[in-house]
Amino acid sequence: MEKAGLVHKGDGKAVDHIKPLSKGGAATDRKNLRVVPERINDSFSRNKDSSLKKNDGAVRARKKK
Repeated sequence: MEKAGLVHKGDGKAVDHIKPLSKGGAATDRKNLRVVPERINDSFSRNKDSSLKKNDGAVRARKKK
């Protein structure tokens, strides 16, 4: 995507996989990639090295109405 000129470092955009790799999506197939704003693509908490933060398993209690 960067070679195609669709995204550049620091422009606030990210390359997103339409079908997640964990669900069997192809990593480099152009048909499975799209450019989206970084805030949309950052759905999981990440460490400074971009790895996923560990989920401690804590579940927030829902308020009963």
